[in-house]
Amino acid sequence: MDWIPYAGIIAAVVFLFLARAKREEAIAAHRRQTQSQLQEAGFEADLMCFGAAPGSLIALDPRGQRIALSQSATPAKILSFRDLVAVEVLQNGASITKTNRGNQVAGAAVGALLLGPAGLLIGGLTGTKKSVQLVDKLSLKIYINDLVSPVHEVIFFNQPKSDPNSVLVKESAKLLDEWHGKLRTILHSQKTSGDTAPIGQLA
Repeated sequence: MDWIPYAGIIAAVVFLFLARAKREEAIAAHRRQTQSQLQEAGFEADLMCFGAAPGSLIALDPRGQRIALSQSATPAKILSFRDLVAVEVLQNGASITKTNRGNQVAGAAVGALLLGPAGLLIGGLTGTKKSVQLVDKLSLKIYINDLVSPVHEVIFFNQPKSDPNSVLVKESAKLLDEWHGKLRTILHSQKTSGDTAPIGQLA
C-alpha cells in the first residue's frame, strides 16, 4: 500500500506529539501543586514568574516580606527577604552583572547590557562584517542564605543559537530585567534597613 512507507514517519510524529503533551501536563501539574503549596503556607504571591525550564519559579510576597524559589520538580523553598544575599544576570552562562547586599542599586537596565542598544551583541569585527553573538540562554542566578542550597537559577530563555534581535529573546530579556530590578530593590531595602540575617540552618 502507498501509505506503508510513511508509517514510520507518522508513528514518530505521534510519539513526539504525545511526549510533548505529557511534558506540558507534568509542567502544569507542578505549577498547580506549587501554587497550592504557597497558598497553604499563607504565601501571598502578588508577583510570580514561571521560568523557561520545567518547574522553575520565582514569586514574591511583599506583605509577608518573603520570596519563593523552585527548581525542577522540587517543592518551592520559601525564605525571608533577609535571606536574599545577591542576584546575578547571566547570558549564555557568562555573568553580565551581579548585585550583592552591600552594593549600591544603580546603573542602566540590564536589557541594554544583554542585547545592546540595537538589540544585538557585537562580538567583534572581521573585515567589514560584524560578528553577532547568538543567544542560547538568559537567566538569573539568585544567592540565598542557605548552606544546603545556596544558589538558585531561574531561566528566562533557553533556545540554542537564537537571534538576539528576535521578539522572543527581547521579551525574555525584558522580563528578566524586570525581575532583576525587583530583587535589587529587595537587596537595597535590606541594606538600608540595617537587617542582618543569621546563617541559614541545615535542613
